[in-house]
Amino acid sequence: MYFEYWGLERNPFDSVPDPDMYFRLHQTAESAVAEVLFAIEEGNECLAVVVGEVGLGKTMALRVLLDSLDPEQYRIAFVTNPEVTFTQLMREIIGQLCDEPCSIRDKVILLEEFNRILFDTADSGRKVLIFIDEGNSIKAANLEALRLLTNMQEDTRNLFTIVLAGQPRLGRMLEAPERANLFQRIGVYCKLEPFHSADVVKDYIEHRLERSGRTERIFTDDAYHVVFQHSKGTPRLINRLCKLALKAGETHELERIDATLVRHIASRFERKYAIPERDDSQMKPPAEQNRDQFPRPVRQGSVISEVFETRRQAVGGSNGGGATPVSFEAVRQGNSYQPAVRDPWAFWKIPPEVLERARQLPDRESRLRLAGQLAARELQEHPEKFASYQGDPIQIWDRLRSEILNSFPTSVG
Repeated sequence: MYFEYWGLERNPFDSVPDPDMYFRLHQTAESAVAEVLFAIEEGNECLAVVVGEVGLGKTMALRVLLDSLDPEQYRIAFVTNPEVTFTQLMREIIGQLCDEPCSIRDKVILLEEFNRILFDTADSGRKVLIFIDEGNSIKAANLEALRLLTNMQEDTRNLFTIVLAGQPRLGRMLEAPERANLFQRIGVYCKLEPFHSADVVKDYIEHRLERSGRTERIFTDDAYHVVFQHSKGTPRLINRLCKLALKAGETHELERIDATLVRHIASRFERKYAIPERDDSQMKPPAEQNRDQFPRPVRQGSVISEVFETRRQAVGGSNGGGATPVSFEAVRQGNSYQPAVRDPWAFWKIPPEVLERARQLPDRESRLRLAGQLAARELQEHPEKFASYQGDPIQIWDRLRSEILNSFPTSVG
């Protein structure tokens, strides 16, 4: 094994959240651990949040927290896959708190059972802790449910604390204006950052080597600088580079790992096939004087907005460069464009198979969803038909969806 070649007792750079490898000189991680412990033990907070990019040590921080807590004082649930329904999430939490699978499926009964656990735990002098890792994948509806869950507290004390950890998307969801009520309940909000210098990276590498049984140096000084340069101070990337460098050193029977070897290893991970970033300069209308003649997208990042923004050049000039709307039926049949009614809302002829599909849908919500899909497809494929309509893309889509929905059969079944 490569680590035996270097006189090590274990793999020093495995990317697993081993608390024994915890590096206390990672300042933002150390601050996060201390502040979340405060929120749990002294601050009487109901919600603590840890946010950081991939590979910065969020899960490691949570594991260190778990190791720091007295199991006699807490009942703990640790959720690693929150991308489920709220009912499934509660079943997982209750099952872990009770040390047995939870078979309850009714949401109301689940909440009653959770409430019973909270008070039983409090009466025994303990507190419930809920750790949720990968919080960036949690559904928006579940964030609102967690907010309501925090209402299940006593007037003078919190019966439980939720610790949420995730990538920056979690932070964006929590900081959204519509979740101000939830954001105000956060007692501790920590943000992890990469190592800020090559010196800290050097200390980190030597710390892990010492924990693995090596006291003599393996990496040269210039190697540390190259590791920092290519990892940008991200612990997970440092681990990857160092592990592969140690393996290559064993293969070539080296005595030291130098900058040349690290640079060679790092070159393997250069992103040669990555999708290039979009050039926003190409997203602007061809002429300044035509700008006000096109609908402006208002929801950044939406499919509809991007379609209008990227394709309005193609239609050219005012009113889509004279482009005439075509019927949905003609598009479906693959016919060439034929002049149709100028009113963009008057040309809809829904294909019979779509009408039949709509007729079989069980409720209005399902038909509304189908209408929305058809509207989005039409806007994506033929935005020139709507270029003269004065409104933002979301309004256009909503109007189009309503027209399609009104063309569906009113009866179901």
